[in-house]
Amino acid sequence: MSAAFSGDPSVHAAAFSGDPSVHAAAFSGDPSVHAAAFSGDPSVHAAAFSGDRGAHAAASSDDPGAHAAEPLGAPLTQNASGSAEPELFGAGLVRSRRFDDLYQPDADGSQARAVFLAGNDLPARFARAEGVFHVLELGFGTGLNFLETWRAWRGALAGTARCELRYVGIDGHPLARHEAALIAEKRAEAVAHSAPLEWDQALLLEAWNWPTRGAHHRPLAGRHPHAHGPLPELELVHDDFEAALVALGGRLGETFDAVYLDGFAPSRNPNAWSATVFTALARLTRPGATVATWSVAGAVRRGLDAVGFDVERRPGHGRKREVLAGMRRETRGTEPDPKSR
Repeated sequence: MSAAFSGDPSVHAAAFSGDPSVHAAAFSGDPSVHAAAFSGDPSVHAAAFSGDRGAHAAASSDDPGAHAAEPLGAPLTQNASGSAEPELFGAGLVRSRRFDDLYQPDADGSQARAVFLAGNDLPARFARAEGVFHVLELGFGTGLNFLETWRAWRGALAGTARCELRYVGIDGHPLARHEAALIAEKRAEAVAHSAPLEWDQALLLEAWNWPTRGAHHRPLAGRHPHAHGPLPELELVHDDFEAALVALGGRLGETFDAVYLDGFAPSRNPNAWSATVFTALARLTRPGATVATWSVAGAVRRGLDAVGFDVERRPGHGRKREVLAGMRRETRGTEPDPKSR
């Protein structure tokens, strides 16, 4: 795989040829090999997603149950400090060994569109917004929700929208850059991507860096042939949700228009869904701001309602019968009962 990052796009395309030996080499366990992928030229990385779309489409049509039955892949990190211990799981999917939960239930971004975009009435609100539209995500993970949001915003800009997009993603256990690159490659094998999304992914990988705890502004810089206008402004925050939100509240106040709650399951990572988290969210969102999540756990519903969000269950996506969406009331509520943690 080291040859794949030599700067020759034809080599990248070969990486998606279907030869298992090529892909097996990608998981040699040597992070330095994958880190070399970032030569600074986004066009090189975009080429990595230019494989046979027919093959990708065929891969994505397989029986999901068959993928779930596949043995777990080798860990992408060797229990690194602070890691969620991600490992490959099926076609384009990633599972956290630490939390025994999937990052996303699909590789094609359908959950992002059905749960987080639809739950926040996006991209329709982009078309109506003026100035800056702020999105906050708890659980940045592989960046797939950000990529789908970027795509929806770009589509709105092609119409009448003139707003800027500022996106803050928080993760207490962020993926390393070489892990994010490997996951992107496996997702591209499983799903037919559009050319603009391939370029979005390439620029995101170039900006991917969480060197220390705290907030890191990550400019999406580089040539993007499908971007006609400004690029999103991205901030990545490496910290647990409670600490990150308190710090953001002191710096930004009531800023955010839309919130994605995409942490690991409350039963496996309860600190990501605590009373402190919900209270901080209420202080960070404007009246009329929206929130969406795949979790309909009672503690989540009660916690959001107690701090000032009107929430409702909506028809679910995939294997989830229901999902949750809500809107911030004009006045905030009080901090939830600690029993709702």
